[in-house]
Amino acid sequence: MGGYSVRDEAEIEENFKATKYTNGNTICLAIFWESTGAREGKFDFSSIDTVIKIARRYELRLIFLWFASSKNGVMDYAPAWMKSKPEIYKRATAKKTATKLWVLSTQCKASLEADKKAFTALCAYLKKQTARNKLLLDYRLRMNREYSAATGITAGSSSRI
Repeated sequence: MGGYSVRDEAEIEENFKATKYTNGNTICLAIFWESTGAREGKFDFSSIDTVIKIARRYELRLIFLWFASSKNGVMDYAPAWMKSKPEIYKRATAKKTATKLWVLSTQCKASLEADKKAFTALCAYLKKQTARNKLLLDYRLRMNREYSAATGITAGSSSRI
């Protein structure tokens, strides 16, 4: 399901049904940090519950992609509270013009820590859901080298939980 996220339940239902009808067995879906962490330090994973429920109905496996503080080089998927505090969550700066970019700096420890906290909460939640629902879930995280070095998670890693 390229380009889809856990935002639209009706569209997810339609795509899961089509996947099952064509003998597919796995769905890859994006989880956007902005939709699960709308309030700083608080997480709402109810949309993921919906996806898991629909996947169980169609006996499909799930792969979640975490779209967080940096995706395609920009911070579009970071939550609004983070975007609204550039003094804390520093922006990258264009070298020649000194213009602040719509990109969180990879050197900003506050951004890294907030992203790490959100991803850790998501992984803990998925682990709990997997144990309860006996589903096979994979999660994948794509990141830059600095993030990988700081978190100890390797780029493109996958884990069964």
